[in-house]
Amino acid sequence: MDFIFPRSKSTVLRAFYNGMEKETVPFSENIHMVHYDEQHPKEGRCQKYRLTLLDAKTQTTIADDLFDDKSSETIKEFLRKNLDASEPVFIVTDFDKRCPDILKEIFGDKLVHQYCLMHLNKLIV
Repeated sequence: MDFIFPRSKSTVLRAFYNGMEKETVPFSENIHMVHYDEQHPKEGRCQKYRLTLLDAKTQTTIADDLFDDKSSETIKEFLRKNLDASEPVFIVTDFDKRCPDILKEIFGDKLVHQYCLMHLNKLIV
């Protein structure tokens, strides 16, 4: 495959991280900023799915639970249980195709959704 601008992986990562260090994210008192993540079981280990919510401002865990599946209904239940759907929320997620619809259903117009830049970077390089 030919790239428009051929660069090594380390060059792309260095440019990405240098750019990110210069960015400032203004924290608003009026919006709850959280990271949502899933971990999948490894072969031979506990066959549970770990769903996690982290507070972006305090960098503390909001919720961290194990589930038998990670269906859309399970994710909705987890989010409803741990976040106030009546308050504005900024959520960072991986590239799961279900996330935009799930989040929009729960939070409606009070939602700002962004995909995780680390996951984007993994898809690029």
